[in-house]
Amino acid sequence: MSEPWLTQKFSNFSWVYQMNKTLLLILCASGVSFAQGQLLYNNASRYGLSLEGLRTSQRPGGGYYSEVQPGNMIAGYRGSVTGSNNDRLADDFVVSGSTWNVTGLSLFMYQTDVHWASVTGGLFEIHEKTSLNTVGDTVASGTFQDSTLTDIYRIFNGQPSDSRQLQRVDVSFDAKLTPGNYYLVWAAKGVSQYQGPWTPHLTKSGYITLPGADALQSFNGGATWDYILDGTKRQEFPFWIYGTDVQTQGHPFIAPEPMSMTAMALGLLAFVRRRR
Repeated sequence: MSEPWLTQKFSNFSWVYQMNKTLLLILCASGVSFAQGQLLYNNASRYGLSLEGLRTSQRPGGGYYSEVQPGNMIAGYRGSVTGSNNDRLADDFVVSGSTWNVTGLSLFMYQTDVHWASVTGGLFEIHEKTSLNTVGDTVASGTFQDSTLTDIYRIFNGQPSDSRQLQRVDVSFDAKLTPGNYYLVWAAKGVSQYQGPWTPHLTKSGYITLPGADALQSFNGGATWDYILDGTKRQEFPFWIYGTDVQTQGHPFIAPEPMSMTAMALGLLAFVRRRR
């Protein structure tokens, strides 16, 4: 199930504040997370997108809009075990080179007209990807940790609204993944009085789909799966995976992208201090 278009009913910050805020966002996205470990995978990065792969413009009241692009009609897709819902969402990723010790992940969701952290649990699993469009056996199950409000608001094209404030949902794992193809599968639990939770698809300005997009949705608890579609166009979801990448000799390996982002963040911090 999706939330279609038919269902929808710059502040002047100081320079230093904006730089500090940018620094905070980069640090968050770079995996500098002592609770969950190093960022191993960001699904937005494979499409040249930064952070969550959702921000399209600044919001006049502060924060950011995540605007559904012209030609798209869907803001989010439901993966939910709230009430009688039994939907699942899935997106694939690849472990290459060496084993991953996965300690956590982050997803991004919303419940329409909810402005607090309403996601309180759910089902979060890693499955084998046995072939194209085939979700295989479960190899690991995660435990819901927390949900927090972000400063991102999902909107339909050309229709600013504050009704879809995104939440970051954090999940802990204790999983060892050998090189191979996997699916991340989830279904969140939210407030039953509101629809969802919905997961927005990755959003790139000027694009109605992304190359190789192949996320899946199930309406029967994972018994069968179909491609996520907006019209006829396949979509992808934002998610982060944390942990440690261990080379065969047993030494920790830190993924290069988070390291470069961290270096940039530290450079920004030094620059901000000089400006002060």
